[in-house]
Amino acid sequence: MWVASVFQKYKRDVRDPSYPCERPRCGHRWTVRYREPGGRRGRQREKSFSRRVGPDGADAFVVHVENDKKAGTFPDPARGTVRLQIWAQDWVERRAIGDTTRRNYEGFIRNHLVPRLGHRTLVSLARRDFEQFAKSLHGSGASLAASTVNDRMLVVAAMLEAAVVDKQIPDNPARGVRISRDPDADRGRPHCGAYIAAIPARGLSAGGYWPASKRGPRLLHRMSTVRIRQDPLAGQRHGPPCGLPHGLRAA
Repeated sequence: MWVASVFQKYKRDVRDPSYPCERPRCGHRWTVRYREPGGRRGRQREKSFSRRVGPDGADAFVVHVENDKKAGTFPDPARGTVRLQIWAQDWVERRAIGDTTRRNYEGFIRNHLVPRLGHRTLVSLARRDFEQFAKSLHGSGASLAASTVNDRMLVVAAMLEAAVVDKQIPDNPARGVRISRDPDADRGRPHCGAYIAAIPARGLSAGGYWPASKRGPRLLHRMSTVRIRQDPLAGQRHGPPCGLPHGLRAA
């Protein structure tokens, strides 16, 4: 029975430009050599990893491959050769969604996903590709807010999860990819406290919510607990700035 092997080419392959590497912890990549189902007649393949141990390391991939072969669920590599652009468009067409949501999905795919990753095949994509993609959405010319980027990455993860279910790829490289909110992003914007402090000066009233004699702590509590609805793809807020209740207006 052929079992996958893990090694570093820099220490074993004389054809590698870095051969021979004799350092015990050199930092070179690890290679997994395995065969597709079919024993010695199965096609031999290789995949490289930056580390050997860990959930995203070479050893974990070996366990995953061997378990899939034993269970008969090993994906057909030929199916993963479809380009991400084609898969994304097909995925949107098969969704039972409203027209507005469909337009938002198509706009995101056309303007952001396809220019950066659309030419890549599903099987060639790795988690680091989507981590860099998310980072580029937030920090490049797109300059999307962190919350908007994370909402868009949920869409990407959903379309690749469908590829896993369809056995196009063995796992979902976009699952869980998100970016942290930049604390400097809100610099220069008035804080909610500024709106609250400005209520007496601006003559704001809460008509329809509280009588004038009962404003104060109740009004501030309401303002601190109000929820803001947001379109995850359009990035548009619906409602007054900083969570002011709709009944709060200038006197």
